[in-house]
Amino acid sequence: MKRILTIALVAVFALGAFASAQAATEVKMTGDARIYGVFFADHNFTGWNNAAWTSNTPTYTGAGRKTEDRFEIWERFRLRTDFVANEAVKFRLGMKVEDTWGHGTLTAANPEVSIAVYQAYLQFKLPGCDNIEVTAGLQDVDLPISKMFYGNPVFGGDRIAALTVNAPIIDKTLGVIAGFGRLVDTNRTYDTTTTQVADELDAYFLALPITLDGFKATPWGTVVVAGKNAGYFTTGGSTFGSQSFAENLISAGSLVTPALWKNDQNVYWWAGSSFEVTALDPVKFYADVIYGAAPCPIARRASARAGSSMPASSTPAGTC
Repeated sequence: MKRILTIALVAVFALGAFASAQAATEVKMTGDARIYGVFFADHNFTGWNNAAWTSNTPTYTGAGRKTEDRFEIWERFRLRTDFVANEAVKFRLGMKVEDTWGHGTLTAANPEVSIAVYQAYLQFKLPGCDNIEVTAGLQDVDLPISKMFYGNPVFGGDRIAALTVNAPIIDKTLGVIAGFGRLVDTNRTYDTTTTQVADELDAYFLALPITLDGFKATPWGTVVVAGKNAGYFTTGGSTFGSQSFAENLISAGSLVTPALWKNDQNVYWWAGSSFEVTALDPVKFYADVIYGAAPCPIARRASARAGSSMPASSTPAGTC
C-alpha cells in the first residue's frame, strides 16, 4: 500500500511539474492570407510551360505545349506559431497553403498536398552565453547582401534544413555567423544498392558582420559540396518545370553526354562582401562584391582535350 501511495505521489508531482512547465510556455501566432483572381488573354502565344530538364538522365521537354486558363483564383495562407519557453528557448512552426481554387486547396491526405510546413526550427542560447544563439531545423538562410537588393544571387531567401550559430566577437562591432545546411539528400538513410553513392548537396557558410559609425560591411563565404548522384533535376519546382538546384548550379555543358561531373564530390565556392556607407546621411552608398568558382563538367573537359594538342594529364583540373 505504501509503495502504491509513493508511486501515486511521484506521479502527481510529475504531472504538476509538467503542467507548470506547460503553463510557462508562451504561444504567439501570426500570419497572413491573400485571395485574388487573375484574368488575362493571349498572355503567352506559345503556351505557358518553359523548357525543362526533368530527370538526372537528363530528359529535355520543350516549351509551348500547353495553354493557360484565362481566369483563376489563387489562395495563399501562411501561419507562423512561436512556442516560447523563455528568452533562451524558442520553437517556430510555420505552415502554408499555396494553390488554386478547385485543385487540392486545404487538403492534406490527397496526393496533391497543398498544406505544407515551410518553417520548423528550434532556437536557443547556450547556457551561460546569452549572446550565442543557435538555430537548428528548417529555416530561412540568407547570405549577406546590401539593402539595394532583395536577396543574394548565390543563396538568399531559401528555406533549408540547417544549423546556424550567431555570436558576437566584439560587442556591437564584430560578429560571426556560421552554419551548415543540407539542401538535398536524394536517397536519405539508405542508398538503393549495396554501393554507396554521393547523393547529397551540402553547404557550409560563414559571415563576419562589421559595424562602425557610418559604415557597415559583411564579408562572407560559402562552400557547397555537390554529390554527383543527387537529384538536382527532380527536387522541388521552379520556373523551369521540375528543375530546382540544377537551374542555377550547373552550366549548360553539364547536360551533354556524359552528363554532370567526373568526380563523386564536387566543390563550388563563393566569397564576397556587402557594404553600406551612411556617414554622409541622408546620402547613402551601397555596394556588393561577389566572386566564385566551380568545377567543369566532364563533357566540357573531354571536348576541350579532344580539340587540343595538350596532353590530358596537363589539363587544369577544376577550371573552366
